[in-house]
Amino acid sequence: MRGIVAATLCGSLFIVGCATYPLRFKPQPGEKSLMQAEFSVKTETYQNNRLIQLDEDFVSFGIQSSIKNIEPTGAILISKKTVNKKGKLPLRNLGFPEKGEEMFFTVDSRGLVLSVKGEQPGSLFYLPFFIFPKKELVSLGATWEEEIQWNSQFQLLAMITTISSKLSAMEPCQNQAGFSCYRIEFKTTSHPTPLAEEVHLSDSSTGYYLWDPKNNKVTYAETHFIDTLALDDRNQSISRSIFKLKASSDQK
Repeated sequence: MRGIVAATLCGSLFIVGCATYPLRFKPQPGEKSLMQAEFSVKTETYQNNRLIQLDEDFVSFGIQSSIKNIEPTGAILISKKTVNKKGKLPLRNLGFPEKGEEMFFTVDSRGLVLSVKGEQPGSLFYLPFFIFPKKELVSLGATWEEEIQWNSQFQLLAMITTISSKLSAMEPCQNQAGFSCYRIEFKTTSHPTPLAEEVHLSDSSTGYYLWDPKNNKVTYAETHFIDTLALDDRNQSISRSIFKLKASSDQK
């Protein structure tokens, strides 16, 4: 009788989060994935409140990821290699290896970057590709937040980025009938640490990614950025960019 009552109550509360879903990165050594990415950016430069320059650029590239090892602590060693590229934008400025270069990232099961071989701790490469909540099982509609301090290679500033995420929906997984991917929406805000408050810099983004819990990978991601750097009230630059990442149909 108690079980029947519990089941009935769970069914009636399903819409407000009775069901829970695991959010953890738990791959196996040897797993590989191939993603195609594209990044476009438009930068407007203003002087005395007048537009004096407009620059646009675009790059597309393919990223091969391989799970190299799972340490006893649960830390995951991943290699990332750029296998193709069209465009001149430096990929390292986006947190990826250049074409032909291989980088090694150690992350935990939440997606936090623990180390990057050969790179300075706290650099751009330490920003996570995805971030899961501290609690493994979460309900639909659950939200979580993470704050990360890192160093911007462009402005040479110590930055603080706040990432706010939400498990917003279930969506059909690409080429996997009967399986659902998790749609995780996020927004970020970044600003200099108090030591650099004299610089008027603000970065923000909104986006989402689809997480395939069966295959432990992102199948699609899209982020829209807006970055503003102001020297004073009349002189500033505004950059608007879009980043898209999609699982390649060529992967085996």
